[in-house]
Amino acid sequence: ANSGSNNSFVFTGDGPFTFPDRSASGDGYFVSAFSHPTNPAQECAIVDGRGTVVSSPITGVRVICYLVGRWMFVTRQSGATLSVAAIDQTSGVLTSAPGSPYTVNSPGGSSATPDSRFLYVPNIDNRTITGYAINRATGVLTLAPNSPFAAGLPIDPPTIDPSGRFLYATDKENPRVFGYRIDGSKGELRQIEGR
Repeated sequence: ANSGSNNSFVFTGDGPFTFPDRSASGDGYFVSAFSHPTNPAQECAIVDGRGTVVSSPITGVRVICYLVGRWMFVTRQSGATLSVAAIDQTSGVLTSAPGSPYTVNSPGGSSATPDSRFLYVPNIDNRTITGYAINRATGVLTLAPNSPFAAGLPIDPPTIDPSGRFLYATDKENPRVFGYRIDGSKGELRQIEGR
């Protein structure tokens, strides 16, 4: 990771971190990731990495890393199925996950959160989005609490922001976008109120 004053820090595992140089109160800061783990391949995103230094320590910056290409999700609207397969990181061979394929209602694609913890499938016929928790070891899917979630008539897979905190779905019949907050612990969607 890199801070606004060009200080760099190498992460070796989970847990809190402190940049080696201190910044003065009132200075701006910007934290970015300039390299990513390679064994296994991962991508890292910074959450709340920009702000102004105050008198107390800054504790809200998070670095989230997730495996790249671990799972493949395929929906078939005609067959009303959702298939999950593990991708072998060396050979590329696909292996069906336990319980796959799943029966779903008129799926319109799927979108997973960047950390591969949750998967969301728009259901075209009943105007909902079904949420699943992904077992990252086995690929087994479990319905998120209160799933499915009300939506318009989505035509494309939902869009999930890089932090994995927000999901957006388009409405086929009306020019509008439905926005949701993603519960980071269970994957439940809560609609964002607004225009």
